[in-house]
Amino acid sequence: MIKDNIIQEYTGAYISLESEPGRVNNLGVLALRARAALYHASPLFAENSEIDSKELWHQAALRSFECINECRKRNMRLASNYAKLFDISNWNDSEATKEIIFARRLAASNSFETYNFPIGMNNAKGGNCPTENLVSAYETLNGLSIDDPSNDQYDPQNPYANRDSRLAATVAVNGEKFPDALPNAVLETWYGGANSRSVAYGTPTGYYLKKYVDRMAVISGNSQASNKHTWILFRLGQVYLDYAEAMLNYTGSGYLTADDLTMTAADAINTVRTRAGQPNLPTGLSFTEFEKRYENERFIELAFEGHRMFDVRRWKKAQQYFENIKVMEITKNADESFTYTPVLNPSYITKRTWPGDKGYFWPFPQSEILKAGKLKQNTGWQ
Repeated sequence: MIKDNIIQEYTGAYISLESEPGRVNNLGVLALRARAALYHASPLFAENSEIDSKELWHQAALRSFECINECRKRNMRLASNYAKLFDISNWNDSEATKEIIFARRLAASNSFETYNFPIGMNNAKGGNCPTENLVSAYETLNGLSIDDPSNDQYDPQNPYANRDSRLAATVAVNGEKFPDALPNAVLETWYGGANSRSVAYGTPTGYYLKKYVDRMAVISGNSQASNKHTWILFRLGQVYLDYAEAMLNYTGSGYLTADDLTMTAADAINTVRTRAGQPNLPTGLSFTEFEKRYENERFIELAFEGHRMFDVRRWKKAQQYFENIKVMEITKNADESFTYTPVLNPSYITKRTWPGDKGYFWPFPQSEILKAGKLKQNTGWQ
């Protein structure tokens, strides 16, 4: 098998440290196999499989567990600082490289920053704007949802205080200085502000993207600066979550082990939560309750890493997660304070609709069907 024949590590090889994250070793192979097994076991694909669904989840858990154990043997672990995983220097940061299994390196450029920096900056395009759906998914420091009526740590009019640290590493919010070259003192996403939807191409959601963005990049004038970027394709934190999903579905519980799988789904998720400074999941959750917490954890931990579209489709939960968009409406008051109001499906956001089951498998181009001869179009696209 390729996992046994491919090089294990490049230490001592005649290459630069800068190149190593972009070179596939056998851990990259194990991580890819684990993800493929997880996808195979998922409802979208398992329904057409000849293998029993429970065994598919078993195999997915085994593949992720093998990858985790191989990482442990090489003294790999989760980086202590989540934000540094996505910094432009992640390729040679001693903490980040403990977690990165395989990443893609790109030549120096500021195009990502130009696309995603807030409107109101010269040359900026506004780009990917996180929704309130995502922001609402981050718990407070006590591990409670912001929707929990007993949560005394959440203040709807100071909504970003006391929140999971991953929020500040991922989303730029009203009132903070981001990026460093922002012309005004702080980000103004309140209606009428310099970076709000009242400006052409300003954020319609109240937020801008921070994750992966080089906050010190200069995108205008004669002093424009570019840096290399390293995009993570596989990392240990993601494999822990892959394992948790497979183990939950294999054992039917978040708290059970098996003869060949000695880590529970809760153990795996709590490893990821501990790095973020969040408390462990509560014990005694039902399967449905645990699944909901798992899906939320995956949503926030892997935000903007290229997983969400594929996760929701393989779960066959598009109508639950994709159709309703929440934004944060922010009003600046006469006394310089702000009023924060979450709004569902506002008129200025294009209404999302899911086309039903045919949306889970996209259509083949007609040109490919004509070339292949016997290739059949996916159901619903004929």
